[in-house]
Amino acid sequence: MALEKTVFFVKPYIDPKTAAEILVAKDSPLRERTDFRIVRAFATPILSLEFWEDFYSQVAQKHPVPFRKMCDDFASCQYGILGEVLEGEGVIEHMRDVMGRSRVIRENPKWTVRGMYDSYNNEGKEWRTATHASTPDEVAKDLEVLARHRIISL
Repeated sequence: MALEKTVFFVKPYIDPKTAAEILVAKDSPLRERTDFRIVRAFATPILSLEFWEDFYSQVAQKHPVPFRKMCDDFASCQYGILGEVLEGEGVIEHMRDVMGRSRVIRENPKWTVRGMYDSYNNEGKEWRTATHASTPDEVAKDLEVLARHRIISL
């Protein structure tokens, strides 16, 4: 298996203390594997609507209404994001496994990051995932967008 990279970050409605716990706590499921290398760690100020539209542009075509709500929600949050670019064999699959599935709180085991931290917004009508991890198809674009917005350098 070849080395691969993934982008992982805690979304901006999670307070910085909790975001740090998700990323670095010794009992975090993210730290089960010690063979992954942190290529870049990053923390941002509040990010613009423009950033979120750029980062999640692949969602706009498939789901325009949720895309708009999601980007507006992220841009109006009072926190930035805390994240890492990780590298290692099987890092994408591992990070997505311990993160848990999107939009399925009842199916996420409590030991997954999303099982512990995901929530509903707007009186239970909107699902909010706590974290993002790149899929194999998204990694190159995610890294490019982070670099274009000067969050990381490549």
